[in-house]
Amino acid sequence: MHRLRLLLGLNLKSPPDRLQLAKGLYSDIEITPKDEEEFIEKVAQKIHEYELETAAILLLESSKPLVWIGGEMGRFFISPFAPIIREE
Repeated sequence: MHRLRLLLGLNLKSPPDRLQLAKGLYSDIEITPKDEEEFIEKVAQKIHEYELETAAILLLESSKPLVWIGGEMGRFFISPFAPIIREE
């Protein structure tokens, strides 16, 4: 819980400024492959504990088309600015 509070910036004495939020809350924390595996294992155990395997699969599989739609929307909205940011 303490690490989650640290990640969310809840342990700060003063509220975070917008620049800090723009940089991202996770930019200063390095996650090792071991930590990543432990987190994935905990999530998998909770999913199995609450018997939510079908819901988890449905959620993950249904997000695939949204990734494509998001990419296409990004191209659409960035295309007017492409000549400005393009390297020559």
